[in-house]
Amino acid sequence: MKNQFDSSTFIAEVYVDPNSVELTFPEEKRNLIWIYVESAESSAQDTESGGLFDVNYIPEMTELAETYVSFSQSELIEGASVAPASGWTVAGLVAQTVGLPLKLYGYSAKSIDNTMKNYDYFLPGATTLGDILEANGYKNYFMCGSDFDFGGRRNYFTQHGNYDIYDYDRAIEDGKIDSDYYVWWGFEDEKLYEFAKEKLLEIADEDEPFNFSMLTVDTHHQNGYVCDLCEDTYDDQYANVWACASSQLYDFVSWIQEQDFYENTTIIITGDHCSMDSDFYGEYTYDKHNGETVRKVYNAFINVDPSVADTDAQKNRKFTTQDFFPTALASLGVAIEGDRLALGTNLFSGTPTLSEEYGYEYLYTELNKKSVFYNQKLLYPSSENTDES
Repeated sequence: MKNQFDSSTFIAEVYVDPNSVELTFPEEKRNLIWIYVESAESSAQDTESGGLFDVNYIPEMTELAETYVSFSQSELIEGASVAPASGWTVAGLVAQTVGLPLKLYGYSAKSIDNTMKNYDYFLPGATTLGDILEANGYKNYFMCGSDFDFGGRRNYFTQHGNYDIYDYDRAIEDGKIDSDYYVWWGFEDEKLYEFAKEKLLEIADEDEPFNFSMLTVDTHHQNGYVCDLCEDTYDDQYANVWACASSQLYDFVSWIQEQDFYENTTIIITGDHCSMDSDFYGEYTYDKHNGETVRKVYNAFINVDPSVADTDAQKNRKFTTQDFFPTALASLGVAIEGDRLALGTNLFSGTPTLSEEYGYEYLYTELNKKSVFYNQKLLYPSSENTDES
């Protein structure tokens, strides 16, 4: 409640409108496959790799991060911090594809406002990754195993980039699953990966470059979903689910790398946010998560454009998932004037992020406050000029 009365001009002062900077795409545009892994953290690794445990529950994901580009808070594999209003699924997707928090009237570790589906327009004043790619000749797709209306996700992705949506209901319509089939949140990741393979082979034959995004679900709290592929290796169910998820993800990436379209395709793997599981991470519970803790979102950038492939700016960074917005474009070889879009910074460039420039404490404090600019220019745009006083 206090934050609704405390007003900050911070967003207005640092926001970079993507429409105000020059974005230069390479002559041959790269395809993008972005895999959002539900609740994926670097924290699920062993301590030697950058996690919290004696055992690495996601060894295949660790291998991908070690082999390719993975931005880290340290010399180990320690991913992105989560800024305020970016810590649940739709807000995490927004943070990573438009570089902004999803500042609604109620959000916290214990109370999340997922009511954006009740609004006709979703951040109509913002320019997103989907908008930019569509304007540059890309066809956008999004696939998930749940109802995509949840949290307003359908409005966000169809209104920003005209994404073709493949979700639980679409799978029933297309005869992929029976009308009475329902597990966990819809259908499990084992099916999601198979459906994704079919769709990728289909769209890879088309003329325009593609942006294919997908969101897994088996690792959602509480304790995850035990599918037919999961082994009973550990005493903890969530640990077994994570081990299974890591293996499935690795196999899917390996399959992509065997396809003809892979040569000109960049793969991004990120968690959407940190896990909300109540006990898996012990004393590091979700409500204690902030920029200075070990709870970080996993990331790996695979087969990035040669222009950024040799970056020396991977380690010992301070950054949030909002920085993935311009970083994703850079991974496709897009040159970004000034290396900043919205509140995000292109991590490949080495340009200081807002987290590095202002520090986590100040950044988070200001983002938590009311922003007239955000409300009137991005969330509820008006034709009148905004006065931040």
